[in-house]
Amino acid sequence: MADIIDQLHRDHTNFAKVLRLLAEQTEVLRNDGSPDYTLMRDIVDYFANYSDLFHHPSEDTVFQVYMQHHHDLDDTLQRLMAEHGELRALTHELYDTLEGIQNTILPKEVLANELSAYLHKQQAHMDLEETRVYPALAKALTPQEREQIQARLPTPKDPLFGEEVQEEYETLYRQITGT
Repeated sequence: MADIIDQLHRDHTNFAKVLRLLAEQTEVLRNDGSPDYTLMRDIVDYFANYSDLFHHPSEDTVFQVYMQHHHDLDDTLQRLMAEHGELRALTHELYDTLEGIQNTILPKEVLANELSAYLHKQQAHMDLEETRVYPALAKALTPQEREQIQARLPTPKDPLFGEEVQEEYETLYRQITGT
């Protein structure tokens, strides 16, 4: 089984691809073009169904085990765990906005600002984990702590980048891979 820190890093690499596509659609919207609202909704849905349900809970498990034995990152890890809840709420709010876009008159600027704020929050969160937290965890976690973490982790299957792309994400997958 892959090391948990490596898996979390792979998730971030994949999330960055998806967020780039969302940023491109946001720019189309900002330039008074016609973005693909269905694609944007699928992107946000992916974050709701994978990041919020599996990736962030896995990180929380790693952070909690780390904090039992190491205290150098306590404030940062507490902040990141709180952000997981904030990101979940933002994801659901944005999904609801995109889901209702066809039935609501919403100024493009309002939606573009909401999308930009979401993109910024996601990227800043991942950047902190990648630059400060993951390197410290990879260095400090003992084999026993890694076993303890592994025993507590959910067993997710990434519906977009896993062994098999789920049907509802096929269009999104093709957009990302160019196939």
